[in-house]
Amino acid sequence: MVGPGYVDVGVSANLALRDDAPPEPALEDARRRLAAFLHPLQRWRGRKRWPFGQNVYASEVYSVARAVGARRLRGKVQLTGPAPVPGPDGPAVGVELDANQLVRLARVDLTGYDTYGRSHPLSWTAGS
Repeated sequence: MVGPGYVDVGVSANLALRDDAPPEPALEDARRRLAAFLHPLQRWRGRKRWPFGQNVYASEVYSVARAVGARRLRGKVQLTGPAPVPGPDGPAVGVELDANQLVRLARVDLTGYDTYGRSHPLSWTAGS
């Protein structure tokens, strides 16, 4: 028996934080939600697990990142991985998976901006 192949994916985004959202907890909440959403075996809002071979798209990740203590995203969600899905205007819009592959979150780089314009970075790498 052979296990699945895992595709390491990185996510980066800039979030405009709500006035009442403390930056560090809001960014950590966003990281936890992204990790749960992209976990290959966990349930996420009615989905049993991440399906084999299902590509990851920035638009899906956008909805997860937007659900935290942010008013809005500043700029685009960017995904990195070994097989980018090119967008119509050039930049990648997702990461492609083969039929026997599952996604695995490898890195998260978030920057939260408070109402004063100060930046609050959060970087996380799997295994750290």
